Amino acid sequence: EDRRISGAVVVEIEKPANEDLGISLAPCHEVKTGQNAFFIDNIRQGSIADR
Repeated sequence: EDRRISGAVVVEIEKPANEDLGISLAPCHEVKTGQNAFFIDNIRQGSIADR
């Protein structure tokens, strides 16, 4: 299953406190809204982010 996305997206993920999100982030730049932007560098298979 191909789940590739290009371009900017906003993702909200609910994460239990005792579980790792499973992603590695690389800083990108600050967007106009004042929020920080990141590239998703890696998603661990089977992690919350992968689901």
